[in-house]
Amino acid sequence: MDGCLVVNMMRVSDVGLTVLLFGLWLGASAALMAPWTLPSVDLGFYGQALGIAFILVLVAWLWVARRVVAYTPTVRPIAFPRLGFARTLIGILGAVLALFAIAFAAHPQLVLVAALSVAAAGLIVLRRSQVPGRWVGTGLGLGGACLLLSYLSERLDPFMAFYLTCIPVLFVGGTMLAAATGAAWVHSADGDWGKAAAGFLGGCALALPAALLNVSGGAHLGDAWVDRPWEPLVALVPGIAEETWARLFMLTLLYAVLRAASPDRAGRALFTAVLIAALVHALAHLPSAMVFSPAALQMGLAALLFGVPMGLIYARLGFEWAVGYHFFVDFVRFGIALLAP
Repeated sequence: MDGCLVVNMMRVSDVGLTVLLFGLWLGASAALMAPWTLPSVDLGFYGQALGIAFILVLVAWLWVARRVVAYTPTVRPIAFPRLGFARTLIGILGAVLALFAIAFAAHPQLVLVAALSVAAAGLIVLRRSQVPGRWVGTGLGLGGACLLLSYLSERLDPFMAFYLTCIPVLFVGGTMLAAATGAAWVHSADGDWGKAAAGFLGGCALALPAALLNVSGGAHLGDAWVDRPWEPLVALVPGIAEETWARLFMLTLLYAVLRAASPDRAGRALFTAVLIAALVHALAHLPSAMVFSPAALQMGLAALLFGVPMGLIYARLGFEWAVGYHFFVDFVRFGIALLAP
């Protein structure tokens, strides 16, 4: 298996954890939906507690399950410097801090996406003979869908236009990294749309407690722009775009670099990559002046509750599962914003 991250098939010893996960999924979903189904019953505290418990058990379930089927790298491995784990980690954190420092002149997400796109473009140029046309076509299709939805919802400003134009490059570069490391399945890039759709829908179902937990904290209150019945579907934009740059490209790149620095510690490389990607992704949502403010603590909590599960879902279950999970969290949030008085 040599460095591959692969989806697990459950052992008998994992059955109890799976049953617990399903029970928490049911309990958290029911309690968090109570304000709409049983308005006279106050289950807010219990619903939030069950929702957080579900996320914690989901992380454990994704982490501990053992693998028996490998996702084998399909292209030539990429050679990264082997500087040792500690020095590599310090270099990564230094690069991240430098990018956030540069972001004081612009929005952090803009700087991060631009820097990652340059890296992705360089990888594509170096390995252009190994890039199938279907990868390019899928990347263009996903980026085009995001641009169209943003345009129709009147949210396509110059920042969004640049950001979403980078998605095809990041998708192709991320798919190359995933194929070279065996980090995750990307069924849409392989042209297996049946498995891609099944993964997307599975991610949506898995995300229900997290989506309800998100709106129970009032996340929808800042979405007054949602005023047309179809606009909750704009959740596809962050679902596709953010999972492309934060998980498919950035997380996989971090894993590849850390794995090279620690060849015999795949778990440590994965855990570190998931955590860094989640924190960077969360902090990138803040305006530049707030990245080093107390507001960063709130985003750090969001990274642990939402970003870490999405990272593990990506690595264990596949890209489309992560997109579905992310989409549904925002879809429910936008839907509640539409229905709220």
